[in-house]
Parts: sequence; C-alpha cells; structure tokens
Amino acid sequence: VAPNIPMYVIRGTVDGTWITVRVFFGTQHPDQATLQSAQHELNGLTPPATTTAYQPPGWLVQEAAKIAAVNDDPNPTSAEWVLTSSKLIAPAVGLTPDQVSGREYLVVLHGQFTDTGAYTPPGVPAPTGTVVAFTLDPTTHQVQDFGVGNQTVDVPGLQPFTLATTNVPTPSPASPPPRLSVTGTLRLPETAFGIAADRGSMWLAAYGHVIGVDASGMTLTANIPVAHLDDQDGIAASAGTAWVTVGSKRKVVAIDEATGKIQGSVKIAGQGQPVQVAADGSNVWVISATSGNGLVSHIDATSGTVTSQTGLSSGPKMPIAAAEGVLWVGEGDGLWEIRADGFATQVPGIGSVSALAFDGSLWASSDNELLRIDPLTGAVQARIPVFADSLSIDGATVWGLISFQRPSVVAVDTRTNELLGEGAHVGGRPAWLEAGFGSGFFLDFNAARLLRVGAPPSG
Repeated sequence: VAPNIPMYVIRGTVDGTWITVRVFFGTQHPDQATLQSAQHELNGLTPPATTTAYQPPGWLVQEAAKIAAVNDDPNPTSAEWVLTSSKLIAPAVGLTPDQVSGREYLVVLHGQFTDTGAYTPPGVPAPTGTVVAFTLDPTTHQVQDFGVGNQTVDVPGLQPFTLATTNVPTPSPASPPPRLSVTGTLRLPETAFGIAADRGSMWLAAYGHVIGVDASGMTLTANIPVAHLDDQDGIAASAGTAWVTVGSKRKVVAIDEATGKIQGSVKIAGQGQPVQVAADGSNVWVISATSGNGLVSHIDATSGTVTSQTGLSSGPKMPIAAAEGVLWVGEGDGLWEIRADGFATQVPGIGSVSALAFDGSLWASSDNELLRIDPLTGAVQARIPVFADSLSIDGATVWGLISFQRPSVVAVDTRTNELLGEGAHVGGRPAWLEAGFGSGFFLDFNAARLLRVGAPPSG
C-alpha cells in the first residue's frame, strides 16, 4: 500500500472473536461520520474515545443500571459487555446453544444481588448471588434472558465499562407493596399465544385451535379447531363471541362461546394480513400487517361486514384497546382514537405508549410509568411508577405484565391510583396477560401453561 493513502484500523467482535479490519479510503482522509459508519457496519459498537477503551451503546448502560438497582445493588463493583453470537452466550444465562440463534449483547455485573423477580414459594427467600448475567436484543433493546448466581462468566470479547448510576430509580426499601400470589395453574394441551376473557371463561389462541378455560375452576371446557391459526394471529372476546384472526387466509373467524361452534368469518380486504383484533360488543377492530404501514378495519359484529378502513403511520403489532365504540391505538410517537366510521384523532400531549387499557379512563404505559388519562381532554390525571408491556382491567384493578428481566404481574387500585401488589416471577417469554373475574391470568408460551394470579392475602 502506498504510504500516502490513509489507512484506519477498526477493531470489534465477530461471534466472540476479536478481529482487526484495516480500511482504506483512497487518497482522501474520511470525516468522523464516515469512520463511525464503518465502525457500526462492523459490529454495532460505539467508536472508542481512545485506542484501548471500547464503550457500549448508551441505552445498554442505562438498562444495566436499572437491572443493578432492581436487584438490590445499584453500585456494582464492575461491569462488562460484549456483542456476539447468542450460541456463545447461552451457557452464561443458563441456556444451551441449540435454544438460541442470532446475535445479542451480553452484560455481566459483579456485586451483591438479590433476584427480586424470582418466583419463590411462601417463606422461601429470593435467590442471591455475586453475578448478574443478562442478554439484550440489539434491535428491540429488550432483556432476553437473565440470571443471578455465583458463576464465573468467561465469554471471549467481554470488555469493561462504567455503569451509569445517575437518574436511575432505586426501589424504596420502606413498606413495599405485598407480593401477589399464584392461585391456580393449568397445563395446556398445546402451546398457546393469545388470551381473551369474557363471561366467566378465558379463550386462548393456539396452533390450529381455540381453547376454552373455566376461569374459576381452571379447567378446560373447549378445544375448537380453527384451520391455519398460528402465532402471528390474535384473539379477542366480547358479548359472547370470540374473534380470532387467521392472517394467512386474510380473515377473522367468529366463535359462539356458548356452543363452541364457528359462527362465520369476515374477509379483510386490502393489503396485508390481519394479525391483531379487539372487540367491544358490536364493534370489532382488526389491524392488518402490510409491507409498509398497518391498516385498521372496523367490523359491525351484528352484520359481519367491514364498515370502514383507516391507514396507520406505522406497522403492527402495537398497543390497542377497544371500548365505548372507539379503538385506541398507540403508534409511532403518539396515541390515536379511531371511531367506527374510520375518523381518527390524535390525543394531545401523549408520547409513545407500550400498552393500553380502558375503563372510563384510558390507562397507558409510557416512559417508565403508568398514566391515567382523561379520554376527552387527553389530560394526565395520575402517574404511577410502574412500566408494563401489557395492561388489562377488571373491576377496580389494572393488571400489568412486566417483561423487564423476567415476566411478572403487578396490580394497581384504580380507586387510589396506588400499587395493590407486586408480582413474583411467573414464567418466561413470550407471554400474554388478561384480567377477569377478580384475577390476572398469565399465559406462558414456552411452558404451555396458564397461571391465575390473585390479589395479595388479606391481614
């Protein structure tokens, strides 16, 4: 190489192995943006401030700080990270290489930790350890797997980083809410991936079937064949009818809950496949996934006809809630109200949301807190320090599913806007939550089971 041609060296990891790439930019020196682009093309790392220190993305540092605080040690003695093969990481978080694929961030923290999200029987203390190891999805930034123990984690490419401890909410040790308890468990005959409540029953979407469950006795009551139903589809139930999307056939199927028979189906026109459904009496809304933005279709449940279609500015799946003849949709950086005639208006002053529920007030999970919103004015009436990936309401209780670290269930009293109880670890991901009949119901995909979570014990 001629000595007058600029050469830059970029280092990073590929499947756990540190490599060096020499990049030649011809006769012109590249600007800083070009160098940063080259670095990101290699492995998604933030370019180092020096020639020896490699720093993780800022969002990763913040997530690590939150996990440390939640697990009772907001100031760990050390922290390490690496972006590498999921198969290489698997043993560090208690998995085997055949259970994972792709690439993930691995974060390892050292300190004195308590696994506050672990499910333990009454009277049994939560697990403790000197090491927290967890993985993060590079795209969604969500925690994938998590563990607390005393193991040594030795993964090639692990690099130290400084943990951010400022502006991290540390749980208060004073008078914590009581622990919610699992009051019932049902092993399912097959894996299920959607849940809805109506008239004393839970309705579950499974591969090729809809399963009925008596919520009180936690017993199976129906197993209804629905051809081509798969894990890209959704389910809703209202006014004695369960509705399931069958995206591959571009239709929504209606099931009579009383008889367990299919009443009929509604074809959804337009591009894309229906993947989400919400129902409120005679109003049914379906969101279709397209190659671009989503599409909302309104169905008159009485006539079984599509009465309007409304385009969205982003793609599903997204938080939705149906009530009082309106569909609430969180999309992009805002919250929208869509009427049965397709007219859509944006709720002012509300940013992006991750979950929605309605009981006269609109409840939205946004920016690490639960918001109670006046649906007429958009005014925030209460803020509760709970972040949930899914919300569901039953009576005076808002139930929330928290997937941070491990799935757990929390409950908020709508009369006081205060936590009724915190949830123990109830299973793995993916998972779904539905409220009904005085309880929260947790659907565990991988374990093929349904858990009923009750209110805190009195006295």
